[in-house]
Amino acid sequence: MKEEPGLLFPSPDKLGPSFDLTAYQSVSYLQREKKNIIRAGVLLLITLFTATLAGFFWDIEFRYATTGILIAETDIWQHPQLLLRGLPYAGGILFILLSHEMGHFLVCRYYRLHSTPPFPIPFPAGPAILSFGTLGAVIKIKQPFRNRRQLFDVGIGGPLAGMVAAIPVYLAGFYLSAPSVVEPRGLVLVFGDNLLTYLGIQAFFSDGVASHAIALHPLGWAAFFGFVATSLNLLPIGQLDGGHIVYALFGPRGHRVVSFVFFIVLTLNSIIFFPSYLLFALILIVLRLRHPPTLFDDLPVSRSRRILAVVALIIFLCTFIPDPISIQFFE
Repeated sequence: MKEEPGLLFPSPDKLGPSFDLTAYQSVSYLQREKKNIIRAGVLLLITLFTATLAGFFWDIEFRYATTGILIAETDIWQHPQLLLRGLPYAGGILFILLSHEMGHFLVCRYYRLHSTPPFPIPFPAGPAILSFGTLGAVIKIKQPFRNRRQLFDVGIGGPLAGMVAAIPVYLAGFYLSAPSVVEPRGLVLVFGDNLLTYLGIQAFFSDGVASHAIALHPLGWAAFFGFVATSLNLLPIGQLDGGHIVYALFGPRGHRVVSFVFFIVLTLNSIIFFPSYLLFALILIVLRLRHPPTLFDDLPVSRSRRILAVVALIIFLCTFIPDPISIQFFE
């Protein structure tokens, strides 16, 4: 039997009935990726700290909005145990982000594709820094995809796993949220709504309550960031998760058309609503809008995968926010 190119391990039929392929794969992976596993562990600890610190400041905002009592940031030096208030947020956001990347990782393991472990990306947090404590997480796949079905499964595995993790965090966050007792004054940062956050407001609060009048619990902010990250990953551009899915469905020509059209749409959205998306668009240009072919590019995807692609589209439409952050003036 001829071996397909790109396989990391030999076929089981060549190794004999007593060979434990799963154990061999695990040991080999640990040996091969030992340094990256250590790096991932260090980054996880740093990100846990920065996310906990960010969660502490989100908690201060939440408690001030619901009680009118402001906790001074300097109290953290006198009472460092206050940092523990940031752990629910840190746990929620890391649960969502790592679930997303583990979705990719486990599909890679299933297909015996060599990839790094997930690398969390820390980001500084502080009283003067609007921060979620992280920029997400990434993995690097070190082998070409064998066919478009494999590409589709790896691409969609992350968003599906991330959304499964985000939904309970989202529900808990809105359940713990409350109407704000503090009236906004002057220039205020206002976070935009996607379909899910809008439905959350309608389900958990009385009619007519504006989103800026709600004190969102830190778990809600974790879900908000998770939704934003998911929607950006599902953009059908380049080699994002959405780009993988579109290439698997429509091939190289279809991918070029869809990728270019959505890049223009993202750029126009940046100009009209949210300039920071323009930076993301420029990063996509640097990473290239085209998608490399798979080794066996002629193999089409199955009907069940096309149905899952519709699910991914629904997730994108429910999570994308044209204007995530704006500055509004309140008298």
